[in-house]
Amino acid sequence: MKYFTIKNFLLIIVILITLLIGSFFAMAYGVPIHDLRLWILEQRFTHTNINHPSESVFLARRSFLGGPSEHGSAECVYATGEIRSTILSKDDVLNAYKGKKIGRFPLKVYFTDESELPYEVPFGEWQNGLDNIGTSSVYIVYASVITFFLGDLRCDD
Repeated sequence: MKYFTIKNFLLIIVILITLLIGSFFAMAYGVPIHDLRLWILEQRFTHTNINHPSESVFLARRSFLGGPSEHGSAECVYATGEIRSTILSKDDVLNAYKGKKIGRFPLKVYFTDESELPYEVPFGEWQNGLDNIGTSSVYIVYASVITFFLGDLRCDD
């Protein structure tokens, strides 16, 4: 039978203080695992040889870590991609990226003139600084991951 000693009491106090400080940092700065997972997705997107259509032009690269468009969900979205412009038709663009993946995550395409935003696309975050958004010639090619939010306040939009 073990006795409750001063040493055990101090150990419990140290553990509680560590948990309290860790919780404070998680609330203030977010859960570091989300930052790591986004960084890994960004690296995979950057270093994967994506054969973009030759008729498309790179406009900007964007990444996002936050909540999905539905409030109150216990999910966190990581997304990274490129905003591009093209003279091709939507069908030609979709066919160019059909079946391509970043790791195990399929590439997705979103045209900026569509009225219905996909659930996980952080389009509002990505359009800053782009003058010609809303035309059919601009599209976003991206990879996204939806995972449990782990108490990260950045994921609660």
